[in-house]
Amino acid sequence: MTIYGGVSSLSQINSLRSGVEIVVACPGRLLDLKQQRAINLDFIEILVVDEADQMFDMGFLPSIRRIISFVPSKRQILLFSATMPTEIRKLAAEMLQNPVTIEISITKPIDTINHIFFSFDQSQKLDMLPYLLNENDEGKVKFFTRTKKRAKN
Repeated sequence: MTIYGGVSSLSQINSLRSGVEIVVACPGRLLDLKQQRAINLDFIEILVVDEADQMFDMGFLPSIRRIISFVPSKRQILLFSATMPTEIRKLAAEMLQNPVTIEISITKPIDTINHIFFSFDQSQKLDMLPYLLNENDEGKVKFFTRTKKRAKN
């Protein structure tokens, strides 16, 4: 089941009471449900921290540390991060035991791809996409957006 904020927690609590094997959760709501005693983290076997660099950028590092303090010491933690700034490396060293690190292209972009970074306001993205596609000879552009709705647009 998924646990996230911005919606009533009642349906999430009811789902938890019926029993679940896998929970995908946003840190804030998970801690909220833990405080309400709606979820028990004592039997967590595997904890996955995905987008660790994004969570750090959004200020979730203290929440991640609290969650880790609630899970058993004998558990597996998987940490995924697109980038590994010093803060994320420090977190990994603190919370992982005998970690295996897989790093891809840590020093420079792949030689067969030209990388150009454009930064502009969110309101300009939709207008920029056709322009960038037309300016690229092969018509291939990687375009990042934060939400599914924006990606569909």
